[in-house]
Amino acid sequence: MRLIFMRHGKAVSVQEAASDADRPLSLEGRLALNEDLPYLARYLRHTDKCRIWHSPLVRSRETAEVLIRYMPGQALEVYDFIASGDEAALVQALKTVDQETTLVIIGHEPHLSTWLEDLARRRDHFKKGESAVLLLDAEDPYNAVRMTTMRLNELSRLSPVDLPLPVALQSILLDNQKEILKEKDRVLTDIESEEAVHDLRVALRRQKSYLAFAKPFTDKTSYRKAQKAYSKLLKELNHLRELDVVLASIHEAKRWELAPAVASVQAERNAEALALDMHFSQADSDRDYAEAYASAMEALATIEDNRIFSVVAEKTMPKRFKQVQKKAKKLADVQDPQKIHRFRVEVKHHRYLYERMACMAHYGTAQRYRLLTRLQKAIGTYTDTFFNQQVMEDLRGDREDHDLDRALKVYEDLQESTREAAYSQVQALLKDLIRCP
Repeated sequence: MRLIFMRHGKAVSVQEAASDADRPLSLEGRLALNEDLPYLARYLRHTDKCRIWHSPLVRSRETAEVLIRYMPGQALEVYDFIASGDEAALVQALKTVDQETTLVIIGHEPHLSTWLEDLARRRDHFKKGESAVLLLDAEDPYNAVRMTTMRLNELSRLSPVDLPLPVALQSILLDNQKEILKEKDRVLTDIESEEAVHDLRVALRRQKSYLAFAKPFTDKTSYRKAQKAYSKLLKELNHLRELDVVLASIHEAKRWELAPAVASVQAERNAEALALDMHFSQADSDRDYAEAYASAMEALATIEDNRIFSVVAEKTMPKRFKQVQKKAKKLADVQDPQKIHRFRVEVKHHRYLYERMACMAHYGTAQRYRLLTRLQKAIGTYTDTFFNQQVMEDLRGDREDHDLDRALKVYEDLQESTREAAYSQVQALLKDLIRCP
C-alpha cells in the first residue's frame, strides 16, 4: 500500500472561529492549495485505486474538498481518529484497505509526526500542506518505509509520472537545478555551515543520478559531457567535505587527546572555505553551473524514446537493481576502499532515483530502498576511515609536534576500530542485498 500523510492547509486563527474544530482554511491557505494540489490530484487520478480520508475538523475537510475539485467522481471518507490521533484505530483502519490502494490521509500535528515515527521510525514535523510518502504492508504497518517528504510547493515533482520520457526528465532536472542553485546561494550566505555544503553536494549528486537514468536513451558524447560538468562542480566541494567529516569524527570521539588535531583541521577548513567563497562569488562559477545544466539539456535533447516516463521507470528500475546486485557479488570479502567507494556511488544513484520515483514505488521497492540506504551508510563509515586518516596525515606533513603526533596515533586507532566494525556490517548487508528479491 502507498500511504500519503498530508497536513491540512493554512487555516484562520482560533480568534476568527467559534472553536478550534471550526477553523476554516484562510484565503492564503486556500490559494496555496489551489495552486499546488492539482499536481497531487493529477497523480492520484493515474493510480489504480485511490482513497482520501480526512478528519471531522473543518480545515481538514476543506483541504480534502480542494483536492477532489480536480478529481471528478472521487469520494471522501471522514474518520474521527484522524483528529484524535488514536493510533490503534488508524492501524485497524489500514487493515481494511486493499494493498494496491494509494491512500491519502489529511490530518493534523502532532498526530502525523507521531504516526510517522511509530510506523516508519522517522522523525519529521509536518508543515501546513506538507506530505510524506510511505510504503507499507497493511498487515504489518509498523514496518513501513518513508520514501520521501514533499512540501506543498514541491508537489509539482509528481507531474512527470505521465509525461513522455524526455519531457519528464527535463522537468526533473530543471527542478533539481533550481535546488542546486538555491543550495549554492545558501553556501555563499553561510560558508561555515557544514549542512549547507552537504546539501549542495547531495543536490549535485542527485543531478548526476537523474542523468545516469537517462544514459541508455541519450547520445553518449553529450551524456559524458554533462556528467563531466557536474563532476567538476562536485570536485570543488570534495576537500571541504573531507575536512567536515574529519571534524565530525573527532567531535564524536570525545577524546581529549585529539584536541591538538582540531586546531589544524579547523585552520585548513577555514582556508578552504574562504577559497570556495571567493570562487563562488565570481562570475566564472555561475557560468560553470549554467553550462552544466545546458549540457544536461543538450544530452536530453538527443532522446528519441517517447514512452511515458512511469512505463520506462517500471521496466528500467528492476534491471538497474539487478545490476547493483551483480556488482555486490563481486565485493564479497573485498577490503579495497576505492572499489567499495565506487560501489557506494552506484548505490547512491539508485537510492536517489528511488526517492524521486517514490510515487511509483510499491512495498517491495521500499524494502530495496531501505536496504540500499543502510548499505550506503555502512560503506560510508568504512571508506571514510581511510579517507580521514589520509587527510590527517596530509595535514601533519613534516612538522615536528609531539602533541599532534600523539593525537594522530589515537585517531588512527579509533579509525581502525571503527573500520573493523563497519566492514563486518558492510559484508552482512552485501549478502542481504544479493539475496533481496
